[in-house]
Amino acid sequence: MSTPLIDHTGTEVAPDIAVLTPSIIDLIGHAAETDQVALNNHPGGLAIFAPVAFPGGVGQGQLCAEAFCYRGRVRLDVRLGHNRVFARPDGTPSGRRLYLNDFVASTTLEPGQEVVPDAFVQHVMDGVARARAAVRRHNADPGAYWQEIFVAEAS
Repeated sequence: MSTPLIDHTGTEVAPDIAVLTPSIIDLIGHAAETDQVALNNHPGGLAIFAPVAFPGGVGQGQLCAEAFCYRGRVRLDVRLGHNRVFARPDGTPSGRRLYLNDFVASTTLEPGQEVVPDAFVQHVMDGVARARAAVRRHNADPGAYWQEIFVAEAS
């Protein structure tokens, strides 16, 4: 991974979060399959995010990890956000969020922990991969409840 872009806001990050930052950067970069990872310090925590491309090239996504101190421990929330919606038969956006591409995960880490646990890393890697491929997987299933799903970018 390349050196991440850093948004210097003057906000200091708690030491327990700072020590985890390289591990979180690696997680987000690998899960998003990019080296375009950015950091944003904010009061009480840190956000690390990267762009996510979807198969077929329709829509844009962003994988974001937020780390913050909660009850003496570090909480790490990961979310895949996107602007993909179900498309109408004519291909126009329906306004109905394409929930098949959603992904969220959270974990709580002990103080002084220096890396994100392997089990959580694997959960995020698998979850993001499944979310990115959800529409293709659904459309390839001959027993799918719905017929083929078409995707549009939210307007």
